[in-house]
Amino acid sequence: MSTQRHNRSIAQAMEFTPNDLVQNRRGELSPLQMQKLAVLRDLFVSDLQHAAPLHIPSIIRLIIIGVLAGFLHWLGLSDRLQQWLDAWFRPLLLGGSLVLLGWFLWDQFRYLAVRSLLPDMLDDMIQAPALYSVTGEASLEVEEVPSETSYWLAIGDQHLPLTTSAAGVFQAGRTYRVYYVHFADATILMSAEWLKNADR
Repeated sequence: MSTQRHNRSIAQAMEFTPNDLVQNRRGELSPLQMQKLAVLRDLFVSDLQHAAPLHIPSIIRLIIIGVLAGFLHWLGLSDRLQQWLDAWFRPLLLGGSLVLLGWFLWDQFRYLAVRSLLPDMLDDMIQAPALYSVTGEASLEVEEVPSETSYWLAIGDQHLPLTTSAAGVFQAGRTYRVYYVHFADATILMSAEWLKNADR
């Protein structure tokens, strides 16, 4: 397969243009890529607006711990612990309760802080996005879970997410240069090219 044909297949699968790649080689994002990041920003903000007002996992965790403590008390284990620990029982109970409360409040604080600060952080990323690149021999990884299959492009110490169509184009063992950005908590591939000369 020729270099041009393979790189054209990569561009089609990843939906970037030759102009995008030229600007990425200069260390910049193209106007079209900036527009794509703006759309992603709007999607992130929309998801935040529809997210639960409180951190649900920490609430569920606290409920489970409370139910478990009530069940142990019903079995009489709390009385046995009190007899066994003697004078240490109340301080340990109070200390453990304060630790759990602090853990719960910290989770809620972090969640609310992210909901409040993330839109502005995403705006800053769009205004001055940092474009990264990595070059090296590629390997493809597949992660299967009951609900979905995820594909990853591994180059050096970077593991970059791939769409299903892109995963069918990249070939393990070939040398690629890929350009990507960090956006919120995700890594987004912007463009890539096969360096055929590096494989000789």
